[in-house]
Amino acid sequence: MTFESAGTPHLDSAAGVSVYSPTVLKLYDIFVNRFSHRFVWQCPTNAVLLPFYKRHLGLKHLDVGVGTGFFISRAGLTSSHEVGLMDLNENCLRAAAARQLGQPRTVFGDDPGCIFEAGPELPDFGGRVRGMLGSL
Repeated sequence: MTFESAGTPHLDSAAGVSVYSPTVLKLYDIFVNRFSHRFVWQCPTNAVLLPFYKRHLGLKHLDVGVGTGFFISRAGLTSSHEVGLMDLNENCLRAAAARQLGQPRTVFGDDPGCIFEAGPELPDFGGRVRGMLGSL
């Protein structure tokens, strides 16, 4: 984190985001969702994390930090669900979007940084996601 002259923090996320290349994302689910969650964090994906995700999924859901789209693709979406995908990494958005093909009313956040802007409402991402916060 760096600080600008007015004392306002400026978050430089480029280095952290850049690690998620298409090649890394192909290995991500195996390493993170199968190995790391189970053996490092002792919180298995299928037994704990996925049921938790499904239980807290609202009809209007904004998925922030989509990774590969693993969780939202297994959430059991119906035609009643409206889903927004938001991530700082374009590769992650593409991977998650590829898993969302055929799912109803999927909307993509094209400026994830605007979530940090001051304001009483969720940013509308160009008018496409106004009021999308049923779950996050």
